[in-house]
Amino acid sequence: MAPSETMEVQTTKKKCITCLPGEMIEQILVRLPASTLLRCRRVCKQWNRIIRDPKFIMAHLQKAPRCPLMFSHRETCSKKLYPSEAILFDEAWVPSRWNVPVIEPDDFLCASCNGLVCLYSDKTTIKIANLATGEFLHLEKPDKKLKGDHYCLYNFGFDPVREEYKVIHFPCERSYFPVGRVNDIQVYTLGDEKWRSVRSPKTQMLNYILYSGVINVDGAMYWLIEDKESIWGCTAVSFDLYEEHFEWIRMPTVNLASSGYGSCCIFWITEIDGKVSVATDQTSFYSTRGFVGKLEFWTLDNKIDQNWSRKYSIQYPGVDIEFPRHFFIHGDKIVMYDLNGNMYCQKLMGQSIEIEQSKMVKLLNYSPRSYNNMQSYVHVKSLVGLDAYSRAGNGIVRRPKQCEGWGLKKWEKWTLELSSLQKHWRSIHQFEHLITTHAQHMGLDINPLLQHPQEKGWLNWVGQKWVLEMLDAFTQRLEGIAKSMEQAVDAIRSKMSVHETDQGSTSSVGTSSSSALMDGESGYTKAGGVASSI
Repeated sequence: MAPSETMEVQTTKKKCITCLPGEMIEQILVRLPASTLLRCRRVCKQWNRIIRDPKFIMAHLQKAPRCPLMFSHRETCSKKLYPSEAILFDEAWVPSRWNVPVIEPDDFLCASCNGLVCLYSDKTTIKIANLATGEFLHLEKPDKKLKGDHYCLYNFGFDPVREEYKVIHFPCERSYFPVGRVNDIQVYTLGDEKWRSVRSPKTQMLNYILYSGVINVDGAMYWLIEDKESIWGCTAVSFDLYEEHFEWIRMPTVNLASSGYGSCCIFWITEIDGKVSVATDQTSFYSTRGFVGKLEFWTLDNKIDQNWSRKYSIQYPGVDIEFPRHFFIHGDKIVMYDLNGNMYCQKLMGQSIEIEQSKMVKLLNYSPRSYNNMQSYVHVKSLVGLDAYSRAGNGIVRRPKQCEGWGLKKWEKWTLELSSLQKHWRSIHQFEHLITTHAQHMGLDINPLLQHPQEKGWLNWVGQKWVLEMLDAFTQRLEGIAKSMEQAVDAIRSKMSVHETDQGSTSSVGTSSSSALMDGESGYTKAGGVASSI
């Protein structure tokens, strides 16, 4: 194509982009995933302006799919230290471990809200991060000398009235269970200069919070506290993020059936279909399976009247299973895992459900990690930014210290291992591209050699003899090419079989691929030599 024609095509493409109405472009862009929009910002100034608009970001957030986010914090298995890891599922329930680069090896996940996550570590700061854009900021903890501080004592939510993000902290000292009691909570609004204390009208016993968790629904935080006067032994507490006031919500007026001596009820607070929900079950000291009753879910239908209704009643299967805390129902599926490191999901049909092995769909295997170290959250990939908050809150935003956490040497080792892994994947991709290119070139070189029979009426006796001699010569040469190609293919296949038997080692993948490519190149060189001699 001539340079003038190329310029005309580029000019035509630019005109096609700019000729569309702005509203139509916005309606198209708002339906794209966050990763695609990050690239679309570089197309032109108009698209960049649209995508960075706060109204567009909120509109995109409303349309973005809510996906399961599984998180395992650091642990030691078989004398080997494993870092914290997040696994994000897409709409098709396909897991991905590569979309969360801002999570460090020592981080604990506290909450997920509008694409932002709150991460806790043993450092003097907590971190707010956007997993899609990679933006993050570190906030100074409210009390650096608090003994027994825990990631469960922090949470993160959104106030839709003022459109503000807030972090809450329960300032209670603890050593072992029970956690303790609090008379106030600490609140920080992103962009402010300091933490604030909000007084509670009643003393709150937080014995349930480590196990039951905290959720954020419709601009309010919810958690469970101990209440000996309740027939359930606990009560739900609501903290409105706009008015910053507390409200006590009684539990369903239903007596929980007891499974006998040595059994006790356990509770989780969660969210189902945008409603506050409580899950109940019973555990027994005399049962090897742990859970001995039915897993029941109750949803809060009306916060003012405090009306609850039974949502699901789930019967366990014949095998040992556990549920990740705290969001283990995602849409119409429930997530579970067995003691062998396998994670499953099953579709929920009706209100009375029985977990059946034949209906359990395997999602992944997370061994050798511990089965009780898995947390589950609801996450969306959004474009919510943090740059404005990092500039505004100069009094509390801090720079992280690189030597904290695992320590500088362990952190450098982890980053080097990750960099090496990515380097191997890039090398494999380059090899694959090179092999495909060689195959295409080989086809182009061989195609002119392939003879097509001419019409019989065109040939006389002399012509037939000449063609016959020419075809005999071509046959011998093509046999040589085919033999060389067959040898090259056999060599490549043998190397590929070695790769398949030892695919657990990343280094062997690179070595096998490179060896196969060298053999393929040598075979191609032989074939090319025969071809060039024709």
